[in-house]
Amino acid sequence: MKTILINSLMIAGVCMLAACSADNGNGPAVPENTRTLTVNCPDTRTTIGYEGSDYSHLVWIDGDRVAYATDVAGDVFKTAGVADNRFAAEVPAGATADNRLLIVWPAAPNAGGQLAGASAELAGSIDQVAGAPFDGGLLPMYADVSIPADRDQVDALYTVLGSVLRIGIDATGHETEVLRSVTLTAKEKLVGSYTFDAATRVWSFSGTSNKVTVSVTGEKAVLSDKAYVYMVVDPAAYTGVTVTVETDLDTYVYADGAMDVGQKGRTLYRIDLSLDEPVIPYFTQVTDLSELTDDGTYLIVTDRSATQCYATGPKSMTFFMPVALDLTEEGILCTDEVMKHTWKIGKHEATGMYSLWSKEIGQYVGAPGAILSSDYGKFWFDPEIGDDESSILTYYWEIAVDEQSATVQTRRMEDCRFMYKSSVQYFCPCTSQTSGAQPIRIFKLRE
Repeated sequence: MKTILINSLMIAGVCMLAACSADNGNGPAVPENTRTLTVNCPDTRTTIGYEGSDYSHLVWIDGDRVAYATDVAGDVFKTAGVADNRFAAEVPAGATADNRLLIVWPAAPNAGGQLAGASAELAGSIDQVAGAPFDGGLLPMYADVSIPADRDQVDALYTVLGSVLRIGIDATGHETEVLRSVTLTAKEKLVGSYTFDAATRVWSFSGTSNKVTVSVTGEKAVLSDKAYVYMVVDPAAYTGVTVTVETDLDTYVYADGAMDVGQKGRTLYRIDLSLDEPVIPYFTQVTDLSELTDDGTYLIVTDRSATQCYATGPKSMTFFMPVALDLTEEGILCTDEVMKHTWKIGKHEATGMYSLWSKEIGQYVGAPGAILSSDYGKFWFDPEIGDDESSILTYYWEIAVDEQSATVQTRRMEDCRFMYKSSVQYFCPCTSQTSGAQPIRIFKLRE
């Protein structure tokens, strides 16, 4: 299985937004009933720089603008430019220590708006010039501080709302290819919007897309050196993660990964990929008994349509419920979800018969051979089986396979088989004459 390795990197210190300078005149006019409050924020960081041994860290870029507003009635967001680790905030003259100041980076889209409408966005579509540093405008941050009543300065500690992903692409052997785009998808929502609740002073995330695409341009898009692209996602754990790298010559897909980018105290995470062709594992049909090995991993399925099959799913009483899986020309794609429904098939050397062990329930599965009056029977289950006569008759199966199907039959009763009965929608013991009984197939994981 191709696994995406997510290497998280602890940022030295707490990631904070830099203190900023007084407005340069581009912001709104300062009302007469205000006082100037200098906001100090040391070690503010909005982009990524590099130190020795490729140690990545966030660094501040002067000139970036923040938006700020107090919770005083009628106040609206103003903007200020960053310089020398401070900025001058014009707050209502009547603001006291009971009032608070909210500062948001980047300033857009909050300038001129009310505190209750404060928001920040995570972009799902990003344009990046190859070789350019991380665009700090992609990473929203905020600070929420009390307004001092007897001082004209305050220190602000900023909190980031997103997690930065740096995807590094090793193109060894592909140096003439031109990088076009990198797309990240997951089962969960990766990007969306944050909104501020003025009453609770808490930010909440509303996801809008499970995909982020970075489009790459510029002369350095030629993959002569290791390339880096950046994106920002909501801090969380993700499953079903796929990274797709597109160049001018080919598309490279890294599927079925998982990552946790919500670790406390960490903001920057690194994913390193190679353009060597990834091996994508599939389950394919077993057509010869020599393919049934003790170390193999298997699915037991029945046909549903030309593009889907049913696999054995959770146990219901003494049967297995069906789970629909996609079936392609390559077989059944191996994913974490598919692996939940797999089996181990072990050969009993003395008899040449096979045991069936279900990962779904963690038990061996047998059949006593008794067929109910409704023409189907029940499975028996045991966490451990031996090689005594009772176990051999009940828990070991005779198996035959060909190009079309697999026959899995118990020795205790002639013509008692592991099949799928469509009328009750269960995998259960049936006879070849059982109404609505469908044959099964065995698929093996091919690494």
